[in-house]
Amino acid sequence: MTMDDRNKESQETSERFYDLIREAEAKSYETCECCGQPGRLARRGGRGWYKTLCPACSVKMNFEFVGSEE
Repeated sequence: MTMDDRNKESQETSERFYDLIREAEAKSYETCECCGQPGRLARRGGRGWYKTLCPACSVKMNFEFVGSEE
């Protein structure tokens, strides 16, 4: 294997890892942090904490959903 082949393989591996990271980040916006069920962005307090939560967990933790549901 030449140095160019190793560099290309390394670059392809890095790109695949970044693709996986972006996919995980995207899923985190719609997955409840507590139970793993489908969720939405929720907030507690005026400037408070933000979490992605399902309806049941948001009630338990006293969070309100941000924005309108699509």
